Amino acid sequence: MKHSHPVENLRGLAILFVVLSHEGSVRGMPGVGEYVHFFLSDATSWFVFISGFLFHHTQHDRFSYPRYLVRKFQVIVLPYLLLSVLAIGLGIALSRPQFLGVSVPGYVAWSLVVGGAMVPPLWFIPMITLVFGLSFVFIRLSRTWLIHALALLGLVFTVFSERPFENLNPLLALLHFIGFYLAGIVCSVHAPALARLKGTPASRILMVAGAVWFAAAATGFFTFGQPANSFAEGLGHLNFRQLGKVGLLVTVFLLFQEFLDRPNPVLGYFARLSFGLYFIHGFLMLIFQKVLERAPIAQAPPLVYFAVETAFVLGLSVLLAEAMKFTLKARSRYVIGY
Repeated sequence: MKHSHPVENLRGLAILFVVLSHEGSVRGMPGVGEYVHFFLSDATSWFVFISGFLFHHTQHDRFSYPRYLVRKFQVIVLPYLLLSVLAIGLGIALSRPQFLGVSVPGYVAWSLVVGGAMVPPLWFIPMITLVFGLSFVFIRLSRTWLIHALALLGLVFTVFSERPFENLNPLLALLHFIGFYLAGIVCSVHAPALARLKGTPASRILMVAGAVWFAAAATGFFTFGQPANSFAEGLGHLNFRQLGKVGLLVTVFLLFQEFLDRPNPVLGYFARLSFGLYFIHGFLMLIFQKVLERAPIAQAPPLVYFAVETAFVLGLSVLLAEAMKFTLKARSRYVIGY
């Protein structure tokens, strides 16, 4: 199994996009904030695409369903459960069960199922856990041509749907994002053919086409209005953000294949850190929103405020992840996925 440096580097870029898109200060940038946010937003789709690619790339010739589930439980589900204790405890301390009109046990159960009840980014883990559970289906589909039709249909569904309200329904989130996961599998199936595109006119044409596609989607987004607020509301309506992410993914994937088909110390580092960063940054976002947004720094110029939020959320997430890695050694993977 050949290591895929372009996909590893893309994973590093994707997690940076995810973290930065969650920062409230991005939208507050003067003049360009909304455009920068559109460029960064829904990078989760790329993360899901990469998950599908790496699943097939690493498992297609040695897949064992029990062993795969055990591994994913150890490094993703177990950290989620441990960190959920903090998130749910915080929610109970802030009287979230009373606010929602549910009992404390009901709030605990609901929070574990939806993930993002208190720390929003945690919604991703219940959704991707459903994907892990269906892995035996995906590995079988990857050996047939049916995977191509399903990936295309899935992507069409993605661009004509919206995330569930507040990301609080993992099943609907799965339906919304599954097209990107299947597309990742398809790209892994055809990885040798895609590699042969490197340096060809066809690759350059596709890069330009993807960029034009993204620009058209951005124009549509800012011309025809904001996205829907829920899965049901978005059904049948063109999702310009996801449409743009498809085009931009084509361009960036081919660019990385051509120019970053080698180890990159920065992107490779963030790729390895990705789940640790994902788990930790949501808590720091919450602290920043609850505490520092009310501090004098909130009145600073937008670019200064963005720099402060990035240093706090991204910088401190990296430091905390490395501190836990240093303290717990290999066991840190079972706590923060890194």
